[in-house]
Amino acid sequence: MSLLLDRGADVNTRDSLNRTALHRAAESGNESLVSLLLDRGADDNARDFAERTALFNAAQTGNKSLVSLLLDRGAHVDSAALLAAVTNGNLKMASVLLDYEADINMEDREGTTALHIAAQKGDRAFISLLLDRGADIDWRDRDGKTALQLAIEKGDATTAELFRARGAHVENM
Repeated sequence: MSLLLDRGADVNTRDSLNRTALHRAAESGNESLVSLLLDRGADDNARDFAERTALFNAAQTGNKSLVSLLLDRGAHVDSAALLAAVTNGNLKMASVLLDYEADINMEDREGTTALHIAAQKGDRAFISLLLDRGADIDWRDRDGKTALQLAIEKGDATTAELFRARGAHVENM
């Protein structure tokens, strides 16, 4: 890669899916290549066809040190990566992203937040982490449902009780 870049290759060239070499290097977990590409001016906030960044790809792989490298080198905190960390059950990754101030109440296209995902999964460790870090316990998705409602609909009494104990407003259901 170094030789190609030395001979004038554009570090930000995109493939048919609008991905850059940095997207691919992050996806494969290749920290040395990510570092080289960043040193050569790769756009660390470039988005592919699905609006994903290299940071999102690194978070998807669960590579905490690669995520830290990208963030330390200037990548914007991609809060969608937080949703991916919760979806993938990667508590450590979520903590790293929250340490870098990922938007804890960021919504996906359906208005689902990380807390909604954790409730749907019944992942009480994630629920506790997110609430401890300031997630809005009464946030409603586009269907008007809170995380507590999702837990109840799922029949997960233990998770529903956790939400009640943490102050979820039952009267607003």
